[in-house]
Amino acid sequence: MKNSNSPIYNIWMVVLLIAAYVWPVFGLAPAIYLFIKRKDENLVPLKNWITLALIWQIVLWLLLILIFVFFSAVAVNRG
Repeated sequence: MKNSNSPIYNIWMVVLLIAAYVWPVFGLAPAIYLFIKRKDENLVPLKNWITLALIWQIVLWLLLILIFVFFSAVAVNRG
């Protein structure tokens, strides 16, 4: 996908952006990829959405870690 003006490239970038919002854990990879590519001329209109997708993934990871810590603490106290 060297040609950033092709419609396939543009569709692929939108699919990655949607994946970054929808996948709670595995969306971190597309979010980081898009964050690195955000300087691309076709992605400039989506720059704020890409940043928000990365922040959303970080929040989801933090919530996952908090849930794991709290539920493992409850399991240890009961066992």
